[in-house]
Amino acid sequence: MPLFKKLKLTNSQVLCIWDIQENEEFFLNTLASNRQYINSLSRIKNPQKRLQYLSARKLLYDLRITNITHNEYGAILPVDGIYISISHSFNYVGVIIGKKPFAIDIEKVRSKIIDIADKFVHPTEVSFINKELDYQKMLTKIWVAKEAVFKIYQTSLSFKNQIKVMPFKLEDKIINVSVEKRGKLCKHQIKFIPFENFYCGYTI
Repeated sequence: MPLFKKLKLTNSQVLCIWDIQENEEFFLNTLASNRQYINSLSRIKNPQKRLQYLSARKLLYDLRITNITHNEYGAILPVDGIYISISHSFNYVGVIIGKKPFAIDIEKVRSKIIDIADKFVHPTEVSFINKELDYQKMLTKIWVAKEAVFKIYQTSLSFKNQIKVMPFKLEDKIINVSVEKRGKLCKHQIKFIPFENFYCGYTI
């Protein structure tokens, strides 16, 4: 069973990452009785996205969460006081649960991120990115940090202008992020778990 990683972050917070190697039948053996999940699955046509959906629900099932609902922005609503966040990238799916609002993001390091860098990288961030060394990885960490923070707010925020990453080095495991919203400045920290050619980041 490819539970790639399970971390107990605090007494009430758990992070799990699944490496998808199974077919749909494996997951449906556990989830087939859940009509909500089956109905949602019927609307997903892409084979990889179907497996991502199923593996995330299998992780939640193993964490004793059997039903989830979403708000108007697509965020998962708390279940019995437990907050939930899900992310997936290719064959990896991450889930984090706990008793406070937080979020997780997983991204694979790919060259295509260079093509969209101008859409999410602020000029102050350009100044500390080394374009000659691990450029793709630096951009990926910035994206993961901003995506994780965005998931907490679940509202209209500019990745480029409102969510800003403070200077960091590639090897840093924790980086700081600020969010400007309605004239207020909020600060967050993102902790990273690098593995293979992926970065997993979650708010702490």
